[in-house]
Amino acid sequence: MVKIVLPNGVLDVSENLALPITFSIGDIRDLSSRKGTFSKTVTLAGTKNNNELLGHYYDVNIQAGTFNINTLTKCQVIQNGVPILDEALLQLVSVNKVQSNNRFEDEVSYEVLIKDTRAEFFTAITNANLTDLDFSDLDHTFSSTNIVASYSNTVADGYKYVMPYINGNDFNANDFKPAIYAKTYFDRIFAVAGFTYTWDEIASARFDKLLIPYNGDTNDQDYADFLVEANTTLNYTQVQPIGLNLTFSQPVTNLTETVDAQNVYDPLTGEYSSPFSTSLLAGEHYMYSVNVAGSVTLNNVSGFPAQLRQPNNFGTQSSRYRIFLDVLVGSNLNARVYSQAEVFAEFRSPSTELPIGDTTILNFNEAISVPAGTNTLIIGQMGIDANDIQILNVGVEVTPFGIDSLGPLRFLSTTAPFTAYRQVNTTLDITSLQVSIVPSNNIQVTGSTLNINQYVPSEIKQSDFIKSILQMYNLYIEQDVDNPYNLILRHRDEYYDSGVEKDWSRKLAKDKDQQLIFLPDLTNKKLKLTYAPDTDDFNTMYTQATSEIYGQLEYTFDNEYVKDVSTQELKRTGAES
Repeated sequence: MVKIVLPNGVLDVSENLALPITFSIGDIRDLSSRKGTFSKTVTLAGTKNNNELLGHYYDVNIQAGTFNINTLTKCQVIQNGVPILDEALLQLVSVNKVQSNNRFEDEVSYEVLIKDTRAEFFTAITNANLTDLDFSDLDHTFSSTNIVASYSNTVADGYKYVMPYINGNDFNANDFKPAIYAKTYFDRIFAVAGFTYTWDEIASARFDKLLIPYNGDTNDQDYADFLVEANTTLNYTQVQPIGLNLTFSQPVTNLTETVDAQNVYDPLTGEYSSPFSTSLLAGEHYMYSVNVAGSVTLNNVSGFPAQLRQPNNFGTQSSRYRIFLDVLVGSNLNARVYSQAEVFAEFRSPSTELPIGDTTILNFNEAISVPAGTNTLIIGQMGIDANDIQILNVGVEVTPFGIDSLGPLRFLSTTAPFTAYRQVNTTLDITSLQVSIVPSNNIQVTGSTLNINQYVPSEIKQSDFIKSILQMYNLYIEQDVDNPYNLILRHRDEYYDSGVEKDWSRKLAKDKDQQLIFLPDLTNKKLKLTYAPDTDDFNTMYTQATSEIYGQLEYTFDNEYVKDVSTQELKRTGAES
């Protein structure tokens, strides 16, 4: 008597059901070739109990039954009270119906297939990539301190930084990339698939020392979380020294903030608190993108017309007016960026004298980008520290032209002897200013959180990774007879050493001719253990210099009967560049 037990009940089977089961001898070398144990197709009658347990799938109007054909369904096969298959899977293959009219099914039967779970590990990971694994628990602050500290990391930490190859002796933090331990990948692949493994010789194999380095290009980071956006208007009048017209600037304050997820910007004071440290020597900086529109007006408040000139100098003289933006970090002024709009103003009596009141001399509407990279001018220390305050300034630059040793240009009276000074102020009217601030995203900024998932090799299948580890360490695989979800890994020599000797002397057919043929274990003189060639810069340079693949080993056997070279190649699991 055969019973098929589901989690929610026992299926009805005929008393004389024959359930032939095929048991396969697994390939201990190649896990991907495992077929597992499976049954022939079993036909079950459409009883009320079976209809309930199998979800009435004979009815095309069923929308949500109790049985899901897309989900693995566990079952147990018991014959005469003895479990034949435990933790097996039941798959509904088809439903057969016979009906004499269009209202009722006269006869319904189900065809099911039963198979064990012992080959399901490789099935579970066949279509999965390494990038499907989550390593976010290994995220950490990217800094030179943590890079150096990782040199003492072990497999328990999951990763460590490795010394990169550069053509020189000076290393920047961005030259270093995290390498994830191979065992970290290995363990997580098994865990996600719902399996475990036993590898008694793992310590002597030193598998816990194997690292998978990242060999891709500079990894772009997305710093949208640190984006700040704000806008404002500004009307500022610079009261000039009487007779003079000088360059000035004004902090951009009293903004309306629209984006600031990390709360690093004070819109009232215009102060941006640097979220992490940057190094100008490594090309790191903060970028200000500003759209600004407005005008520049000269305010002649003296009550008299004015002309711009040097006393007693009757040559052609003028002043250039243009808008500029810069960022102050601490006490250091970063790069000053000018607008494209500018005007050369020449106020000479009588045709171009500056009248009393307001005269607009410049209108502008531009997009300007300003980088902020340092809080010091000391070479070797140039950079911005976390929490440094940054302030955006906007100003008007006034540059005199045509002057000589008589001194700067002045606003003077328009009548001889042209010596009376006139008070002329400057008004900067910003009708629209939108600013966005974001760290440069072409590099990993020191002091930020490193997302280690972005350093996992891309387009590498988990199945290929597992097979390459098994091949590298020459491992044979067996399933644990007491736990179908545990794989036992053994080195080849350990596998054969653990075998049992059998006496075949009574099984030898001595009435037949016997021939002893010596088949050599070796077919080639040399064995080359190598990797598939990679195309990143470091591997390319190494191969060009040595004509070898980095990390390969060639072993020569002491056998005079063989020749040629046997090459065993592993696919690299480094990141694509």
